[in-house]
Amino acid sequence: MTIEDIQKLIAIYNKGAKTYKEMCDHILKQDTKINNELFLLLLAVSDSMESLAILGNFNKMRDCYVVSRTIYETSLNILLILSTDFESMDEMTKYTYDEIEQEDSRSITTDSEAVFFAFDGIKHTVGFAKNNPFKVRNPRSWTKHKIQNRINLIDKKYGKVLSRSLQVAHLTIYRTSSNIAHGTLYGMLQAMGLIHGKEIKEFTDMSMVEHNFQVITTLLLTISQSVYGLTYALDKELGLEKFEKSFYSSLEEFINEGKQLLSNKSLERKDTNV
Repeated sequence: MTIEDIQKLIAIYNKGAKTYKEMCDHILKQDTKINNELFLLLLAVSDSMESLAILGNFNKMRDCYVVSRTIYETSLNILLILSTDFESMDEMTKYTYDEIEQEDSRSITTDSEAVFFAFDGIKHTVGFAKNNPFKVRNPRSWTKHKIQNRINLIDKKYGKVLSRSLQVAHLTIYRTSSNIAHGTLYGMLQAMGLIHGKEIKEFTDMSMVEHNFQVITTLLLTISQSVYGLTYALDKELGLEKFEKSFYSSLEEFINEGKQLLSNKSLERKDTNV
């Protein structure tokens, strides 16, 4: 797989991203039950989809994982809110204001000192103290529903069209993206293609590039399927069939092109082994 192959797939992926963005513009201009806060989450998905395409074009596989996690989790949150008839939006709103309350004062403490940020509405202060001057609550999850239960609730309302794509996205993205974001050795070995029993002596620049291209392709497909699920649900809620069909068409094109590229790669390997 070459950079030209990836760029071709990204061009197809961008068709879906464009459709999704147009759908958001359409929702904004209509009188729907989508409130302002939920609409901002819809925009967040669009923004990160664009970021994923940019990173993919530059073969930045590690960062593609992290951005994919952002898209997956935001899509999951939106779908949970829709699946619970906006009950979870109340949880999201409460969590948001709890976080805003703590925004003005933050601190971190070692055995020797505390470092803190403070904002009084006008001036920002960075300070150092022997003892922690603030009582900071530990962050909590925004919802009482664990991820598995979120997907289960989504499945009950919208069926396997959505729940299967979310489950696949979770297995594909969640664990590896955590390792990359947390700066572990596993995250870097993944980027170098040194997993599944491979060792450093097997590493080459070309093998790493090939590995990264294949992973980026998988991430683009997985995210496209997840966001299609979001588009599918919004069509069910708001009657957006035009956008749902357009997104599905680009998803089919991506899958067919990806299969063709993988088929060609398989033939290349056979020719090499002759």
